[in-house]
Amino acid sequence: MQWLDLWTLLPVDRLLRDTTPLQRGIIRHLILVLDLSSAMAEKDLRPTRYLLTLRYAQEFVLEFFEQNPISQLGVLGMRDGLAVRISDMSGNPTEHILAIQALRAKDPKGLPSLQNTLEMARGALFHTPTHGTREVLIIFGALLSSDPGDIHQTITTLVTDKIRVSVIGLAAQVAICNDLCTRTNDGDDTAYGVASTNNIFANCS
Repeated sequence: MQWLDLWTLLPVDRLLRDTTPLQRGIIRHLILVLDLSSAMAEKDLRPTRYLLTLRYAQEFVLEFFEQNPISQLGVLGMRDGLAVRISDMSGNPTEHILAIQALRAKDPKGLPSLQNTLEMARGALFHTPTHGTREVLIIFGALLSSDPGDIHQTITTLVTDKIRVSVIGLAAQVAICNDLCTRTNDGDDTAYGVASTNNIFANCS
């Protein structure tokens, strides 16, 4: 099963499949966020959530640029309660793939912070042209977020800045993820999906 089977849960993929040729000329600006917290060390996905995510994230980057050749992508991580910049926003898939590959040498640790990472993503997207999309796609393996302030205020700012957030959970549903996706996608709660180890990754091991 391909990594993009995961994304069919979300509007991120439907945007690619359902738009007209004219609309496909739109420039997308996407921040891919990877959970690098200790929750990713779990082995319910083989060999671990962490290593499987890194593997398929690389495939996603290639697929993204094949379908969106003039678009921009950046990669962030969540570790030890901090946001980590993995690769800057650019249209060079090789740069992103090498940066993701380098993460294999590090172990997942600590807690994730959705708020800190969303604020960093917002900063990266702030100066992108308004005629393109502003998107954040989060792979979230934890069941909680260690945030320094009011994440609901951060979500309100994302809505104001027209930044759409989608989340793929690797564990159970988390209320704040549902709220984040629903509010930033005009009330559409389908931007949040939880991957089932029984189907989404059934053929990945």
